[in-house]
Amino acid sequence: MSAVTVLKNLRIVDPSRNLDEVGSIVIGADGTILASGGQAHNQGVPEGATVRDCKGLLAVPGLVDARVFVGEPGGEHRETIESASRAAAAGGVTSIIVMPDTDPVIDDIALVEYVKKAARDKALVNVHPAAALTKGLNGEEMTEIGMLKEAGAVAFTNGRRALSDTLVLRRAMTYARELGAVIALETRDKYIGGGDMNEGLFASWLGLSGIPKEAEIIPLERDLRTVLHQGMTGQSAAEGIRALLNEEGSAPSGGSTAAQSSRPGISFEGVRFAYPGGRDAALRHAADRVETALSGLEAPLARYLLELEPSFAEGGTW
Repeated sequence: MSAVTVLKNLRIVDPSRNLDEVGSIVIGADGTILASGGQAHNQGVPEGATVRDCKGLLAVPGLVDARVFVGEPGGEHRETIESASRAAAAGGVTSIIVMPDTDPVIDDIALVEYVKKAARDKALVNVHPAAALTKGLNGEEMTEIGMLKEAGAVAFTNGRRALSDTLVLRRAMTYARELGAVIALETRDKYIGGGDMNEGLFASWLGLSGIPKEAEIIPLERDLRTVLHQGMTGQSAAEGIRALLNEEGSAPSGGSTAAQSSRPGISFEGVRFAYPGGRDAALRHAADRVETALSGLEAPLARYLLELEPSFAEGGTW
């Protein structure tokens, strides 16, 4: 930018300031936000500033997509880190976490560093690599969580594959707790979750194999009980299951921030869970799509990621 830019008449939503109002954003020549909100709307326009009428548009802090599957490395013909970042930027997403389901699987320090370098050289948005939780995503042997985290992996996951070995899961949770790592699990039972669509009469009419809701509830409850077994006390697993099955989507009662949010959730001391809804059309029930975020951090995964993003507060960057 060569001069001050004023975006006026736009709706500004900034959770960091509990702000949701129509106003203006004043951006300095260096990209720094000089003022924003209703007050900036009434301050007038600096001399020589470029003014854009943004009526009907919405300004929010950069969005984070925490589960992005790209082709690179190995499948660049399908999508690259560069092309994925362009698509993200076009949609207002300023940070993405790329999954390790690539060829080769991102289960080695060199591959984590490769993703970081490719992102640094070509990406338009922040790109954070997630490393494989198990070698080759086979669910049998843990990866080097500590070394991969030091190399820059922000989370550990088996991607689209469920982790069926409870002993491996228990060991992974132990390491995550000690190292402050994040584990994200696909909660779908490999034996009863391999159907074509959500179970019901319509599936029978179509002659397709149905997937019952228990395909996600069973591994979810196992995960929660494994956390409790690790000595992370808090609300019981049963409360989380009841919240998940609540048709109204209400959260369980309790004093935790996660439980009191608008999203069904359950909180344990030192570990937070969140159940994003609606991403998988195959399983539709209450809080469809139970993708469990197991965090050894004090803050929820979503909050941890959002802290990477600038807000529209004064001093932020555009």
